[in-house]
Amino acid sequence: MYIGEHKLGCNLPFNFQALDGTGVAIDPSDTPSYELYKGLVAMDPAVSGTMAKIDGQTGFYGADIDLTTANGYQSGYTYTIRVSCTLDGVLTLKTYSFNLIADVPDIQYQNLIAGGSISGVVSANATEMDETFVPLAVEMLDEFGKAAVIKTYPDGAYDPTAGETVVGDMVSYAKNIMPPYPYEQKYIDGDVIQVGDLQTALAGNGLEFTPEPGLTVIVIDTLEWNIVNMMPLYSGEQIALFMLQLRK
Repeated sequence: MYIGEHKLGCNLPFNFQALDGTGVAIDPSDTPSYELYKGLVAMDPAVSGTMAKIDGQTGFYGADIDLTTANGYQSGYTYTIRVSCTLDGVLTLKTYSFNLIADVPDIQYQNLIAGGSISGVVSANATEMDETFVPLAVEMLDEFGKAAVIKTYPDGAYDPTAGETVVGDMVSYAKNIMPPYPYEQKYIDGDVIQVGDLQTALAGNGLEFTPEPGLTVIVIDTLEWNIVNMMPLYSGEQIALFMLQLRK
């Protein structure tokens, strides 16, 4: 049974209802126990325990686990909870699977035009940008042809006109946002911003901030865009590039 995505660091409660062969609730002959698996193997060190009866209900048991790095959990993996007990002399098993994703801070976004560039993705906890990142990002933008956002950090802002990092406010550069079907064109300081229901964008962000589906990432002409799909393209010491599919 799949129980969804959960963030690293959260507490995950789960339960088990014991039933007989006709579907009637019964108490097992032993207390239900559980064990955690990471992918296809048991967690090492092992994570296991016994469940407690809930509210005195017949055959209804529950437990919870802390999904923390200290307990051996990592984001990006699928985990399975295996519950076992004995019912009417027969070993009974039930499994619960979930995906663990990284917890991300709340990010504030703004719509700001400065120096011919679009400021879209602005992080509250950004770090200084890799000096080698800008030329690499520009090459990737030209190669993919679907550039959207390059993020810069305190002490410098990327000026697309000068092609270098300059002292100034935090500014992200946007160009050539390309939807897969007809679009309305918006011209801002000579740059074409194409507005449609679905956009494909290339975003560069500090590794402290990882975009995820459902997060609002960019505001253009008062339109808010949400990530509906994403694919990592490049990861550096401080910077990562993502191909984002956006929907308003």
